[in-house]
Amino acid sequence: MISLSSNPDLRRAAAQAIDAAEAQDASADEDEHPKLVESLKQGWLLSYQAIAVVAALFAGMEASLITLAKTPEPDDHGPLRFPQSAFQNAVLGLAYVALALN
Repeated sequence: MISLSSNPDLRRAAAQAIDAAEAQDASADEDEHPKLVESLKQGWLLSYQAIAVVAALFAGMEASLITLAKTPEPDDHGPLRFPQSAFQNAVLGLAYVALALN
């Protein structure tokens, strides 16, 4: 049986083979994983940007509904005509809840 400790050339060759295998594994990981991670990252960023735009649109609609419902109505024409104040309070309450949950 050949011992690595007795033959320095064999020890050096084994160390070089191990280093070459580790370098090959590292280069394969560097090539494959960052592409995959970058692709996933870009997908998530696009999804979050779309969600943020939709949430901003909903918040704008809810804020305008609150503004219209709280505006005092003139006698001749109002922005929103509610037959009873209970309906107006319900619309305001639901708009505030929707704005808070958004």
